Amino acid sequence: MIGNAGHEVPKFMPKSRAALARQEADRVHRLPDQPKVGFKQCASYVTVNKSHGRALFYWFFEATDKLDEKPVLLWLNGGPGCSSIGYETAELGPFFPQNHQPKLKLNPYSWNKGNQLKRVKEELRSIAKADRKGLQELEKLQVELEDIQSAILHGQVDEKIIKAEREKTK
Repeated sequence: MIGNAGHEVPKFMPKSRAALARQEADRVHRLPDQPKVGFKQCASYVTVNKSHGRALFYWFFEATDKLDEKPVLLWLNGGPGCSSIGYETAELGPFFPQNHQPKLKLNPYSWNKGNQLKRVKEELRSIAKADRKGLQELEKLQVELEDIQSAILHGQVDEKIIKAEREKTK
């Protein structure tokens, strides 16, 4: 279960030895100059169109704790000429490159820690309270709701969590 939202976390358990071998083949044990970590990471390509030779690169970071409770988040961004890997290293991923040094440092706000989901839930509580009490201007509230809608569309949080948080503040 995820929080009190009533969500079941699907468990991905490779059943065959071949699937386990593929998973281990994709495992990244350590990056150059990476600090020691307590989570697994995997990277590889997923074929999306074999006849045209198209594949998508993925880089998966395991949650830092409570693996059975954390949902898998899929982040897709970038665009023509703009790789998602840049955002991974500059914003969301567990490592930051250190300025002018060939070393990595840990990102305390990495999404595999689950901090962002907690922050979004806290924002939802404050939005729901402000809406009920009429303390915020409608225009500001609309901007915040649009931000939350963007979070939903990018897979950061789903509508059931939003509804549950609004119910708590009534």
